[in-house]
Amino acid sequence: ALIRRKFKSIIKHSETKFLIIIMFFGVTLFTFLFMKVLNLNFQSGLRYSIFQFTSAITTTGYQTMENFTLLSSNLLGFMVLLMLVGGGIGSTAGGIKQYRIVLFFKSIYWGLLEKVTNKKIIRPHTINKVGQKAIIGVDEISGNYNFIGLYLLIFLIGSLIIASFGFSLEHSMFEFASALGTVGLSVGITSANSHPIVLLTLI
Repeated sequence: ALIRRKFKSIIKHSETKFLIIIMFFGVTLFTFLFMKVLNLNFQSGLRYSIFQFTSAITTTGYQTMENFTLLSSNLLGFMVLLMLVGGGIGSTAGGIKQYRIVLFFKSIYWGLLEKVTNKKIIRPHTINKVGQKAIIGVDEISGNYNFIGLYLLIFLIGSLIIASFGFSLEHSMFEFASALGTVGLSVGITSANSHPIVLLTLI
């Protein structure tokens, strides 16, 4: 689409709109949190924010901080959410994928709309894929719920296993979200000296 200069198609794409929205709010929030926690000026806070936000949601895994344990619980929590969401559908990024998250929220909206409107009105369920509206069937919506549910169940089980070895729940969730999404960010739990069960769980 970029090569063919179909810029409107790119902007209308569901994942593009989703990424722009969460990046605007996410980077803004991250900037102030980094400034507060690490006592940084605005420029440094913004730089840390953009880099770590992008690294987490694209599951690239680079970090500019030696120790994430210095970060506040809410900042770690937001980073866990980003790592769970992951990158774009069809990409090599990990995570649930942004398309599935968009479809999840849209399907909730469709369900609520059907509950409060006239039953005789038939509304096709569509989602924008690179400028073209794709019709979404019931099977795809159901499969999407199943995938997200299974992913989160595995995330919960893995986090609890790691936490049972004496690590805090927030650090365990961060570490396992990173491993599950093939991200690479770490609070220091993963190392050559980790318990074999912790390493097997992360694997």
